Amino acid sequence: KVPLSLQILTSPNPVLFGGMIPVQGTLSGTENAGRAVVLQANQFPFTAGFQNAPVNPELTTATGGFSFLLPGLTQVTQFRVVTTTNPPVISPVATENVAVRVTGHLGRARRRHFARAYGTVSPAEDGMKVAILRIAHGRGVLVGGTVLVHANATSSRFSRAVPVKRGVYRVLVQVTNGAQVSNYSQPLLVG
Repeated sequence: KVPLSLQILTSPNPVLFGGMIPVQGTLSGTENAGRAVVLQANQFPFTAGFQNAPVNPELTTATGGFSFLLPGLTQVTQFRVVTTTNPPVISPVATENVAVRVTGHLGRARRRHFARAYGTVSPAEDGMKVAILRIAHGRGVLVGGTVLVHANATSSRFSRAVPVKRGVYRVLVQVTNGAQVSNYSQPLLVG
């Protein structure tokens, strides 16, 4: 008889703020089919301990597989899966990062050969640094920076005039609060 053991995986990592995350895994060992497993979560700052996630328990497949789909992730979260057996079998912890959602745009500026980089970040991350980068040879070259200012209860905003020439630009928002992680905007093209 092979003892039961659990393995889990979260993907993609990071997930965008408010996004949906699948937690998949396998229960291995003798009599691993048809077993009830429960998803547990522990959100940043990880002081509350693991609680049952707001999803239904799952029964393992004939090969011991299972999958949970968790919507609306807003903070870096630790996950584990636990069997309902006595004693319970507990999986290793998987940490899922949550990246801020960055929307960037390039608009006209008053000065010649300049553009205004502007956009929003969700959730609100007032005071965090913003770097405007020109992508050259696969690397980001800093062309300007600013800090996020308050837009509303759910988002922050930024705006900065930067020198531009033809090429691809991206906005990097650097987050240091621990609840979310840094992220880039979509590529912005100057033709």
